[in-house]
Amino acid sequence: MVRVSGLASGMDIDQIVSDLMKAERMPIDKMKKQKQTLEWQRDDYRSMNLLLSEFNNLAFNMTLQSSYSSKTVSSSDETKVKAAATSSAANASYTLSNVTMATAAQSISTSIDSSMDPTKSLWSQRGSMDSSVWTEKTVEQAAITLSADTSTVKLAKGAVSAVNQNTGTLNSISVTTDGTSKAYTVRIGTAAGIINSNEVFINEDTGEMTFGTTLTSGSTIEAFSYQQNVLNFSVTTYDSTGKATGNIQDGGSTPFEFDGSTSLNTLLTQISNSKVGISAFFDEGTNKVVMTRKDTGNLSSADSADGSNMVFSGGFLTGFLQLAGDAKGTDAKFTLNGLETTRKSNTFTTGGVTYTL
Repeated sequence: MVRVSGLASGMDIDQIVSDLMKAERMPIDKMKKQKQTLEWQRDDYRSMNLLLSEFNNLAFNMTLQSSYSSKTVSSSDETKVKAAATSSAANASYTLSNVTMATAAQSISTSIDSSMDPTKSLWSQRGSMDSSVWTEKTVEQAAITLSADTSTVKLAKGAVSAVNQNTGTLNSISVTTDGTSKAYTVRIGTAAGIINSNEVFINEDTGEMTFGTTLTSGSTIEAFSYQQNVLNFSVTTYDSTGKATGNIQDGGSTPFEFDGSTSLNTLLTQISNSKVGISAFFDEGTNKVVMTRKDTGNLSSADSADGSNMVFSGGFLTGFLQLAGDAKGTDAKFTLNGLETTRKSNTFTTGGVTYTL
């Protein structure tokens, strides 16, 4: 095919074709303009519908009593007291005077040995504690099948004190390889020293076992039991009605158990996260543990002889930390329009007005 340009023929063929196509595209261009117009109309209808809906809601709300019964309240000094009123509040002025704010019960331990590191396991620092704070607990170690050649295997728990069998002390741990069993003599301590080929050393702090020979992949360390050192103690707190917040089966107290590999910081964090309602932390500046009720007020049991808000039991709390058992919070006291009264919390509602001291 031979294309003759406009230069040779005297006609601009490209322009002629372009003009012809413009004529063909006119219906499509018209439809695009109509589409755009319809989209603008749709958006305008949506805007009007939204405005009408808001107007309808406003008109409906004007038929409700709550729209006309809402109350506003102001405080002459919001740095001392804030207030919010409900629709049931009377149109009146209230005067608060002689205010004593509610406080939370707090107990502070004696100073802990300055060498105590709150980030390390408590069992590894047992020299700073009386041995009576520890309780031995039997741990059943399941059989361990090795997936690679190794000479070190870690027990499920650390803080090991002894390795036991059903009767007496288990002096050896059995390892089965290709159907053949070999007994390794157990040695427990903090320093391994030289480990003979027929020995297994157990680090009593970490629970890591080190065998005197390399155990091959597929070998099985047979199941056995051992004694682990744990801390057992309990805390009892009370709600505003004087009811203990703990378990009924535990006499209302909340029991805690921590293995010796737990650090002091972790122990205190778990107490703070429990349902006992106490914030606990260790202060490095004074080497003291502080336990504070999360709720203010004198929250004690009606049956309590001394009115303590926090009751501690267990050698770790009462012996090592020597936390006071007579901690008490105080109720908020104030005079409201001449009436002397008290509240457990610094936020309370009366007469349809909520006050925050």
